[in-house]
Amino acid sequence: MKRIVLALLLFISMIFLSYSQCIYYFYSPKCPHCARVTPLIENLSEKYNVELKKLNIEDPSVYESFDYLCDKYCVMVRGVPTLFIGNKALVGDKIIEQNLEREILECKIYECPCPEKLENITANITMSGSITQISKEKIEDIDLIALITAALVDSVNPCAFAVLIFFCAYMLSIGSEKKMLFLGSLYIITVFIAYTLSGFGIFSAIQTISTSILVRDFVAVICIIAGVIHIKDFFFYGKWISLEIPKSMKPKIESLVASATPIAAIALGFLVSLVELPCTGGPYLAILTMLSEKITILNAIPYLLLYNVIFVLPLVFILLIGYFGYSLQKIEKLRKRRRNWMRLISGIVLIVLGVLLLLRII
Repeated sequence: MKRIVLALLLFISMIFLSYSQCIYYFYSPKCPHCARVTPLIENLSEKYNVELKKLNIEDPSVYESFDYLCDKYCVMVRGVPTLFIGNKALVGDKIIEQNLEREILECKIYECPCPEKLENITANITMSGSITQISKEKIEDIDLIALITAALVDSVNPCAFAVLIFFCAYMLSIGSEKKMLFLGSLYIITVFIAYTLSGFGIFSAIQTISTSILVRDFVAVICIIAGVIHIKDFFFYGKWISLEIPKSMKPKIESLVASATPIAAIALGFLVSLVELPCTGGPYLAILTMLSEKITILNAIPYLLLYNVIFVLPLVFILLIGYFGYSLQKIEKLRKRRRNWMRLISGIVLIVLGVLLLLRII
């Protein structure tokens, strides 16, 4: 009888202890790293019967609690996902994945109280992986001004202009305006699709790399270097390094233009997009880095579509100019006359974007 009573008391105490334990989990709906780790936290808390308090950091009152706990646990770099359990603070998706189950089991053994009940804390902070850094005022929204500016600069692309003008001029030379409109539209749609798909690929690659802060700095340096090269081309075009379609690709492009078939137009669109992306895609890379730190890939869809619609608008404009009978030769002369200024403006914007990324302003 005594054994039964003892076992019953032990069982009740275990239930009590399990319910007295709790996890404080701070997250943001816009944080891709939170989206990645939240299912694991929910599964482990349910598995071990631990109370989980999910707290959305975008609520000002929640931020006050987060700020208080960060001070209490001596957490210096404040971002989400952050999790408090016992006297431990786990910061970053990788660290939560690697350590949470062990911390829950330790708390069951040592009877850890909830974080708000701890008074004299000798905090043990474990930080690594990817976080979305936050400010006290508010989680930063997507900077649409930066996105639109970068897209406009990226769209004023002498290389893509030259190919389309050459394409349209060739179509007009054989007296086929309707064919020019059809194949030119096919070319622009292909450029849009190729650039958008490339954006999704780069976005996903950035998010899979855990050290997102290092990625941001790396991208910032690339933007600054590309900007310096563009500015160099304004003064000394053709000397040293230039960011443009390689001369070895030009015969292939001319061959596709001369084919004047739908398949050739699609191939031309993909070829130009993929070749020019490493040369002139600095603004795109900067914006993709900004987006990848704040939102998931599904939430990024409208922003990528907006960027690429802006990117192809000048191409649409050039195609319509040719179709309605305006002189493409004048447009080409204007392009050649202004291309150095395009490079200068692109260079300045790239350097500004790089500096803003380094300073964490965007």
